[in-house]
Amino acid sequence: MNLFYVKTHAAVMSFDPEMAALKTGLLFGRKVISVGFNFKFMKLINDFDKVTDKQIVDYCVKSYVFNGQQANADNMRSFFKLLTDVRNTRGKTKDGMAYLAKLEKQLQNHKKDVYEQVTKMYIDYKIDSLFPFFNDTTFEVINYIPEIETMKESIEDIIIRYLTTTDVYPYFDESMFNFNPEDESNPPDKPRVRFMNSQILFTVPDLSGFTGNQLMIIRNLFREKMNEIYPTIDQMRRDIEGYQYNQENQKTIKDMIYERPRLHEELFDTIAEENIYFQQLKNSKTDIIYRNLMISITSIKTLVHFYKRRNIIDELQEEYILNNIGRHKNIENCIVFFTNKIKSDDNAGTGIETKPEV
Repeated sequence: MNLFYVKTHAAVMSFDPEMAALKTGLLFGRKVISVGFNFKFMKLINDFDKVTDKQIVDYCVKSYVFNGQQANADNMRSFFKLLTDVRNTRGKTKDGMAYLAKLEKQLQNHKKDVYEQVTKMYIDYKIDSLFPFFNDTTFEVINYIPEIETMKESIEDIIIRYLTTTDVYPYFDESMFNFNPEDESNPPDKPRVRFMNSQILFTVPDLSGFTGNQLMIIRNLFREKMNEIYPTIDQMRRDIEGYQYNQENQKTIKDMIYERPRLHEELFDTIAEENIYFQQLKNSKTDIIYRNLMISITSIKTLVHFYKRRNIIDELQEEYILNNIGRHKNIENCIVFFTNKIKSDDNAGTGIETKPEV
């Protein structure tokens, strides 16, 4: 079971919920595919000893451009051209060799600065805890930075590709619940209509304080249990995707999303309760934030609109995606997806329906 998460630079989405979603997703899924820009330097840092001089300069230039520092980007390009020209000069004099040595030292300083700055940023934001998953390929990063790079694939084509891939489930952080009152699909003068059905699978404490090694240990413990659950969810998806998401089919939808996971209810309940790291956290802190991993069902059309509502795509891209998917599937049909959300007892007005307490 692979999870597919998207965040673009234009998206109205915070970093902390993104990290929380990715870490929980890595515990739950076999793999998390992250499309965006926050992890663009992971490969650079991971393979730093293999990085060429040109790659270092390219990363510096792109970083300057991304941060609006065009003059610094131009200076870096000029510096590297000068260095290349001096390197290629034949019959260098003693002064020429000394000048080359000076330029080479400048380049080494740039490389050192890049490594230290990016490493510090990744430690400060705790991105370093994702490296073990990046190394074992369970965390796949697809850089999407059209502001500074020519993309081989548009964001809409990426979404189409993964929404039509059978072993991939869309995955969102809690920002998808932040409604825009001006959203044309939810006018403020009309009562809110149900737009999805959701069920909490399990609850875990916020994972921001765990190291990469701790998360890997927790993931391996989760994996032993999740292997029993994946087939049930995959079968539920196959069974539900032939139904349209409408009022007429609500009983079928509710039965599936509430009853199928209950087959593993005892297993879900023990996932967090028996984890030694979670127990240590619970015993050492009183102000713990908990997060729910939720499984949901909505229509393909509504799910694509979630991307538009968060500014990941615009209206034209939304139309393009729906038209392309619509050639192969009914966009009113059901689709299963997952969400990571801060635990709350108040779902009022969200259009979410979860299993009632018994």
